[in-house]
Amino acid sequence: RNKCMVLLQRMIQCLKEGVLPSMPSFLALLIEHCNAEDVLDVSQLLNQLCAKFGPIAVPALDAAALPFLRKCHSLVTTISSSRNHHNDESSCNDSNNGNGGDGAAVPPHLLIEQLVIKKLTFLFLQNVVSHGATSLLLSSSNIQSLEDVLNTMNDGATSEIHDAVVKKSCVVFFRDLIDQWSGEEVGGSERESLSSPNIPRAGFLRFIYDVFLPSAMQCILQKTFNEKDAMHYRVICEVGKTLAALKLKRGHVEWEEQFVSRTLSGMVTTVVAPQPATCPSQSDVIAAFRNASNPKEMEICLKNMIAVLKNR
Repeated sequence: RNKCMVLLQRMIQCLKEGVLPSMPSFLALLIEHCNAEDVLDVSQLLNQLCAKFGPIAVPALDAAALPFLRKCHSLVTTISSSRNHHNDESSCNDSNNGNGGDGAAVPPHLLIEQLVIKKLTFLFLQNVVSHGATSLLLSSSNIQSLEDVLNTMNDGATSEIHDAVVKKSCVVFFRDLIDQWSGEEVGGSERESLSSPNIPRAGFLRFIYDVFLPSAMQCILQKTFNEKDAMHYRVICEVGKTLAALKLKRGHVEWEEQFVSRTLSGMVTTVVAPQPATCPSQSDVIAAFRNASNPKEMEICLKNMIAVLKNR
């Protein structure tokens, strides 16, 4: 299997587009039989195809995308089962020894294995979008799972993994999708409303406003999120870029209705604790978001929001 993997990677470099028609059959077998030890090799192959060929790799990847994501989920579940088995044995041993252990300890090596595999799913999906192979998500084979894909990336960006690099990558995924799926800048002929009959695009925008943005705001307000840390601050910068792209693509009216009025105002107006004299007021925070027009201004808005809501 290792030799086959190396051969395929070399074929991509040597044969270029000529290798694409043969890839689906190889990928199907590799994904079906891979395990926690070599799923990384499969992930590297998929990412190489995305990076090398971009949109023209979509037919070769179409039948492999969901099986790969399901395989990763299955491997994480298998590791979780191993963890539970380990805990059951620990509890039994503790009980026999009179220690009354609760079996709650999670072996660090199993947590690391789970994290590594989850990262592979995030990285693959980000590569699909960042290299222009986004139509893969809308193919007849994959479109039914689009919401699951968005939820997976939202978990990576906002809640599931306490890893700033992962969070940043997942936020970039959404920013790239906003650039590609949100229509032209204000005044462009392709801009659509949230009630558009284009279900995938309208559904994606609804997900951004209803799920991703509220989760992203809550994420950077968590006590475990240290905005003074360099890697965490990069997450703030990416969220700022995402907000700026959304406002540019969708226009001031929708921005005001869907983000400022529905999400931001509800969060900021719940603050009742007195703020330091140097801290921006709640109305100042809302007004700043309403007027911000570029990534740097959005970044400053987020910093001020953190100052208010964390009472720094």
